[in-house]
Amino acid sequence: MDHLTGDLTRKERACTTLENQKDAAVAMTALKEKQLAQLREEVTAGQGEQQSKLGELKSKLEEKEDQITQRKIDFERERALKDQQIHFTEQKAGDLAQQLERTVQRYEERIKTDREEMQGELKEKQQRLQAEKENSDAKFESKRKQVKELESKLQKEVNAAEREKAVLILKFQNLENQQESLQRTLESECARLRE
Repeated sequence: MDHLTGDLTRKERACTTLENQKDAAVAMTALKEKQLAQLREEVTAGQGEQQSKLGELKSKLEEKEDQITQRKIDFERERALKDQQIHFTEQKAGDLAQQLERTVQRYEERIKTDREEMQGELKEKQQRLQAEKENSDAKFESKRKQVKELESKLQKEVNAAEREKAVLILKFQNLENQQESLQRTLESECARLRE
């Protein structure tokens, strides 16, 4: 009888120990679930913050891309204007050169004609028209001076047009260099924003 009583006591103690272990396990499980819920809340909040930051970065990136696009449009428009100015300057220089050539040719032909006419008259009337010959020579010299003056004037205009063309080409090259530098800067900034 005492033997059975001792076994029963040991079993009751074992049951009590198991109950205590069970309660501890339940409490530990509840604590772990609470910690897990807190961790989920923190992760959810972090994800929301990351999404917000990502949205801001996307907005900034789109704004930079819009700025780049607008600057490209402005550059293309300015380059087209410079190209038009260069074309106009080249055309003006060509027109001036042609005008100079036509003027010189016209005056040379006129001088040649006048000279031939005067020589014909001088052959026939050398004695009687000596004074007229001198007058004709004076006219010839005056016309030659006019031709030289006109050539000098037209040449100055051509030189001025060439200088203007060179300046426009230099400005165009500077604009291209600035655009390339701006492009590299914007690409570097976009890359930094993406990081």
